[in-house]
Amino acid sequence: MHRVVLLWVSLLTGDVHEYSRPLDAKKIEQATLDAESYGEKKQVKREDDGLHITLAPGEAETGWKTPQTLKFGGNFTITANFVVRKLPKPAQDDGTAVGLAIATQNVDQPDATLVRLVETTGANVYRSIGKAGNAQGPQGMQMQMQMQMMAMQGMGMPQPGGKPPKLPRQTFPAKGEAFRLELKREGSTVRYHVLDGESGSGRYLGQIELGAGDIAGVKLFAVNRNGAEGLDIVLRDLTVRADRINGLGTEVRTVFGEIFHGEPTALEGGKLIVGGPPPVAPPATPPTTPGPKAAATPGEAKPAGAASPPATEAAKPDQAKAEKETGGSPVKENATEKAKDTDAKDKPKEDTKDKPKEDTKDKPKEDTKDKPKEDTKDKPKEDAKDKPKEDTKDKPKEDAKDKPKDANAKEAPKPTPPPKVEPKARVPLDEVEGIAFEKALTLSGRVLGQPNLDFTRPGLEAPKDGAVAKSDTKTDDVLAPPPGTVTPAKIPKVEPKPNGICDLHLTLANLRTAAIKQVTINAQTDKGPAAWRLDTSDSRDWPLVVRRAGTETWADLFLEPPAGDLNGKDLTVNITYADGQNANATIKSDKRSDPKLAVDPTAPAPSLDARVYLTGDEQLFGKFEGLGEDSLRLQTPWGDRLTVPLARVIGIYMGLPEHKESAESFAKRLRTRGTEDLLLARSKDDEIVAIPGIAEGTKEDKLLFHFQEKTRSLPLKQVEGLVLAARPEPERPDGLRPTFSMAGGIVVSGLWKTLEAKTWKIETAWGQSLDLPAAEVRSVRFQGGQMTYLSDLEPSRVDETPFFTRRSPWRKDVNLAGAPLKVDGITYEHGLAVHSRSALTYDLNGEYTTFEAVVGFDDDAKKLGRVDCRVFADGKEIYANPDLRADAPPVKLSLPVAKAKQLKLLIDFGPDQDTGDRVIWANARLFRKPPPTKTEVAAKTAPADAAKPGSPEPQNTKTPTPTNTTTKPGSGK
Repeated sequence: MHRVVLLWVSLLTGDVHEYSRPLDAKKIEQATLDAESYGEKKQVKREDDGLHITLAPGEAETGWKTPQTLKFGGNFTITANFVVRKLPKPAQDDGTAVGLAIATQNVDQPDATLVRLVETTGANVYRSIGKAGNAQGPQGMQMQMQMQMMAMQGMGMPQPGGKPPKLPRQTFPAKGEAFRLELKREGSTVRYHVLDGESGSGRYLGQIELGAGDIAGVKLFAVNRNGAEGLDIVLRDLTVRADRINGLGTEVRTVFGEIFHGEPTALEGGKLIVGGPPPVAPPATPPTTPGPKAAATPGEAKPAGAASPPATEAAKPDQAKAEKETGGSPVKENATEKAKDTDAKDKPKEDTKDKPKEDTKDKPKEDTKDKPKEDTKDKPKEDAKDKPKEDTKDKPKEDAKDKPKDANAKEAPKPTPPPKVEPKARVPLDEVEGIAFEKALTLSGRVLGQPNLDFTRPGLEAPKDGAVAKSDTKTDDVLAPPPGTVTPAKIPKVEPKPNGICDLHLTLANLRTAAIKQVTINAQTDKGPAAWRLDTSDSRDWPLVVRRAGTETWADLFLEPPAGDLNGKDLTVNITYADGQNANATIKSDKRSDPKLAVDPTAPAPSLDARVYLTGDEQLFGKFEGLGEDSLRLQTPWGDRLTVPLARVIGIYMGLPEHKESAESFAKRLRTRGTEDLLLARSKDDEIVAIPGIAEGTKEDKLLFHFQEKTRSLPLKQVEGLVLAARPEPERPDGLRPTFSMAGGIVVSGLWKTLEAKTWKIETAWGQSLDLPAAEVRSVRFQGGQMTYLSDLEPSRVDETPFFTRRSPWRKDVNLAGAPLKVDGITYEHGLAVHSRSALTYDLNGEYTTFEAVVGFDDDAKKLGRVDCRVFADGKEIYANPDLRADAPPVKLSLPVAKAKQLKLLIDFGPDQDTGDRVIWANARLFRKPPPTKTEVAAKTAPADAAKPGSPEPQNTKTPTPTNTTTKPGSGK
């Protein structure tokens, strides 16, 4: 089983992602090792502490590489742990080494390398190497330039016949068997660090300019070109933490830090099946068969097409015996024996050539006409004379010969069935933290038909055959074209306008969140080609209309129906965005189009798009179908119709083509809801007017709103949004609650009922069934299982005391300024941001056993903060750091809270008053049962980042020593 275990930093949709590979025998299969190792593969052994490599002098470079599909970019940190058991003295420079290398293209030609090696003097050192063996960073290049200048000035010139002076090598001393190498990029600069027995913290070894390109590969390797004896080292693990990581496929993460790469394929007994046979779609309605062929034994399902009249009593024993031996049906076996007997007399050679044809053509006739008579007359005689011999001796052989149609078939091996695909993992649902799908968003769409809508018209007709378009000639000699040059006739732009014909309606999905500059559509109809475009300047394409709310990922397109029918035809759609990027899709129409279908003015107005904001940070998007006294009606983009209780709705943002109320402004209004509903209406002057009152519902295409003791109506096309009054939120259901994030920003939670190939069925919090299209699901996050983030809970008590008069209220999942949580260069999706003095108390009710967090300072604090940090369980202090500093690494906590009723997190003023006291409890979470022992020990014994050179050791934590680096990957960083 291919597993990846890590203490991961970012959850699903966070800004930083992590890939961690333990290389011990329990975490990497031999087949995986064979695919990812290189060089002297027989010298690479899987052991309990990692990959053990032994190399004799002169053997090829050997090591392990990341999978070819893995790519990562942006800012990154790469760490690798090694153990040197024997690194022999070489005969020449760089003769023996072990190290880490990265490349933007081919990892065999690395762009940056950090190695530990032995000099010819016997000294153990570290050396950084740039691309193609260049000197190490700016310092090495400067030293090389100085040596060249000295040579040019006659200083240090070699004597006649002597060798040129050897340039000095910049190296750093190495100590201890166990060590950690680190490459860290910020912007375009890669910095080298190392942690070993030389010091208790990481050391800075220089830097190079790498650029901002993505990294295509990483390798851990060992070299023994000319050592005095064999080399013996262990590769323990590799961790990559980057802004983006691609190529790993779907990730299923557990609350205990395990990652399984594979698609979820089933839900069985409260467990999520990862990998294995893909889910199958529900069976279609079984086909019905004609009367005579539908006969079957009572209570037995009959295979389609395998029915015939019952055989005679004399034939039944033989039929049962033949069925038992061959696994076939008795009717088919009788037909086969009949054919064999007749062929054996007159056509022995045709038995192997023509028999299959006779079986398929003549069998039905024999079954319905001749078979019963032959069974009753001929069979007894055959049974008396030939049948015993055939049954005991010849029949099995004839079966074996006749089926392959080859006399030597008995020597050929039987075809082996394909191996059964076993699942990669069966994970209890309450231990799943989340599922992240690595899906490329591709433009898609469908034809909805011809609704009662009219926005556009046909374009200009092409010139008739023989007609000559007038050129744009001018009498001005300066502007006139030279002789022989004809200026093309200008085609005026055609603006869309209603013409009384129902437009063809298309919908597009998975648009980028960018403005659209141009849309073109081409199709071949029954009466010739047709083309439409958004901007028809200098084109005879017909004008189309795009209806899109801001930069939503969904849009509606309206086209004038062409003269020919589009049913069964392909429409090629091309999108050009304002930033220059393009997208395209091919949509097959399954609807008829009618160029003469007139608009019915008496029909009701069409539905508008709307984004509906729900409690619990959930969102829905679709066609707004109405507002009732206590519910809202919405049709999802994939066709489900929902009736959502208003008790769960906090706001409705209408999908108008042009918004005056920005999405950011509307989001602020949602956070400050009052005691009345708030209507955001567009005035005649195109200004937003906020009207407090009571939303009473909708009637046809109007909103009924009670304002100043009177119910008034307003057309929905003038409604920008509606913020519902604040009210007590409904209680969240107990137990496991998966939340599904969909394409287009849809976020909805519910009980996961079924998992099928195309549809996932869930039951919403209000009890309605919802069919989610599996292809649109981007991620799934589980709450209420074995782990709970503190940011998913509400504190039972908040005590905040400013040092002066200005108070900075605590916030969850963002920093105090509303930006992403960032500690020591790492971005976290979940956590709490506080300012001194702050005390947050949470009711645990004895449901949890362990509290974990990374506590440190917001990067915006500029290394100025100093606070008193403490944690209490039922009033008992379980952690204390009276001088937590912003200029020190953050601290990773793993504290016991078993049976505790309350948890209190205290950040008090430090020695420097409250300057820079912006503290983040990153990844603050509670476990119902203790994490696995190895994970817990690693979390308790390792600081959050031990690679900061020269930084003091954080209090109440233990820095990993160079002789014992068995901590969990990434936990000692």
